[in-house]
Amino acid sequence: MENERAAISRGYLNEEFRLYHLRDNEAQDIEYHFHEFDKIVVFISGSVSYIIEGKTYYLKPWDVLFIRHGIIHRPVISREEMYERIVLWMNREFLDAHSYEGDNLSHCFKESWQNKQFLLRFSAEDLAVFPAKMAELEKEVKLAEFGSRLMARTLFLQLMVKFNRCFMRGQAGVDSSAYNIDPKIEEVIGYINGNLDGDLSVEALSKRFFISKYHFMRKFKGATGFSVHSYVLQKRLNMAAELLAAGNSASQAAYKTGFSDYSSFLRAFKRMYNLTPRQFAGRKYKPWHGRDQENSD
Repeated sequence: MENERAAISRGYLNEEFRLYHLRDNEAQDIEYHFHEFDKIVVFISGSVSYIIEGKTYYLKPWDVLFIRHGIIHRPVISREEMYERIVLWMNREFLDAHSYEGDNLSHCFKESWQNKQFLLRFSAEDLAVFPAKMAELEKEVKLAEFGSRLMARTLFLQLMVKFNRCFMRGQAGVDSSAYNIDPKIEEVIGYINGNLDGDLSVEALSKRFFISKYHFMRKFKGATGFSVHSYVLQKRLNMAAELLAAGNSASQAAYKTGFSDYSSFLRAFKRMYNLTPRQFAGRKYKPWHGRDQENSD
């Protein structure tokens, strides 16, 4: 199961946000994975497609991908060209702390997940100013001058406001030529994520969607990179983590996500997050202290 899950980072993001500007053309095969934090990928150049929850996006310069926590994704990269991108990792608690009633800064991630449209392609007007805004943010993140941390935080929040306004105005989403997905698998994925407390066995799903069991298993693994069982387990644990963060008890989280008994839930949760449910629920983010130098996809 660990090979299937291939979670590059399941860890908790303690900082408010991190920014990476990456350029490389080294041979690299990134496996399907997910993060516990929310992530934005700003594609700049290269020959890259991005698979998100079974949907393959064909990217153009300055396309922006919104990858919510727990979403399974993988870039497919041609190393014949330099792959350049800016990646933002962000802490949900930080976004919540700077949101107001009716103005939730995480709305763009929620709407992208609900509508299964993870790509924002700017209008010509917005595209004329967006690269400069990203450059300004990156500059302040790197500086160690008076007020640079405050400026970086301010610019980051402005950027999130801009993204959310685009979603609120219906600018997110692109025509069908920008992506590809198997309609049946898309339907199955939607059903799974809307019924995490129900019977989601291979047998039940193949019967419900009128697909032979073994054909279904092959198609699902090919589209998502996960077996049906591993995908369902990961989604249930991700939902359980959200329930815990919202104040539910561990037993309530286990029941609401379809686990048959608490002991199996506890074992699976600890294996996924390296924490008990109680430890997970008690975490708090720490203030941002500068740019991390790790790599990101």
